[in-house]
Amino acid sequence: SNILLLDMHHIISDGVSMSLLIEEFTALYAGKELPVLRTRYKDYSEWRRSKQSTREMKQQEEWWIDRFREEAPVLELPYDYRRPAVQSFAGSSIEFHFTTGETAALKELALKEETTLFLVLTALFNIMLSKVTGSEDILIGTPIAGRKHADLERIIGMFVNTLVLRDFPSGEMAFITFLHNLRDRALQAFDNQDYPFEDLVERVAKGRDTSRNPLFDVVFAMQDMPAPDIRVSGLRLKTIDYEYSISKFDLTLTAREAGNRLGFTIEYSTKLFKEETILRFKEYFKNIAAAVSNNPHIRLSEIEIISEQEKKRILTGFNGSRGDVPED
Repeated sequence: SNILLLDMHHIISDGVSMSLLIEEFTALYAGKELPVLRTRYKDYSEWRRSKQSTREMKQQEEWWIDRFREEAPVLELPYDYRRPAVQSFAGSSIEFHFTTGETAALKELALKEETTLFLVLTALFNIMLSKVTGSEDILIGTPIAGRKHADLERIIGMFVNTLVLRDFPSGEMAFITFLHNLRDRALQAFDNQDYPFEDLVERVAKGRDTSRNPLFDVVFAMQDMPAPDIRVSGLRLKTIDYEYSISKFDLTLTAREAGNRLGFTIEYSTKLFKEETILRFKEYFKNIAAAVSNNPHIRLSEIEIISEQEKKRILTGFNGSRGDVPED
């Protein structure tokens, strides 16, 4: 057997580029001709540069700066280890799934509330982060494909921008109210998605902390790219999984639809968390999903992240302190 290894920097490629490369490789291997591209990455970069000084971009810049007029608090997660002075990228990951029933319930909720599965999952992640930090001001980074024009769909290059979603999961708020608020803010962020994240960092991230990513420490991403069909006559091709011991942020939650089930990966910094902590976060996330699926009108403060089983273990198992006390 042979292995084809592709290794390239993110500065020149993104997830869509990887799918395109595999698709085009198999087409060329089968002797097919590739369609002629109408535009090149150079055209896109020149368009981006010319757009920087336009009135529309200035309006987008003002919208983003306005989101950060009030300084955002640092998200203090329950870390297991002291944060290194300089951000470390050593990491690991865990995977888990929702059942078909759990997935269907969330899709039905999204449909009923006129929103998307991506935004429902973003709301669940917000609530989980709020529960474990005690904060009601949550910042989450999310990547956006950035290929809005049809001519960009077949070009290999780096188009992704990062959006910062800032939401306020107040305990007194009903879940559907929070979901609607989050949806409205997210749609505004998507409307202003052309403004580069790195420019926002330069404008609003004063006094850069070298131990953290600027503006946010956690990321949520939804992978909606179909796996490329890599069948070539006379060859059996398969992808090879390998251990990816890197975490770009404190936490990254990635969701993907696999058939009728949602699959998730939590990538985490091993300099900050033990695996057992991340496994607990996973259970909290699942418990929140179950709570809002059962009752979308539940107040955020009423959502229990600890299961009845774990609650009993804490209340009875950890408190088995009965003992004889001297009478004198």
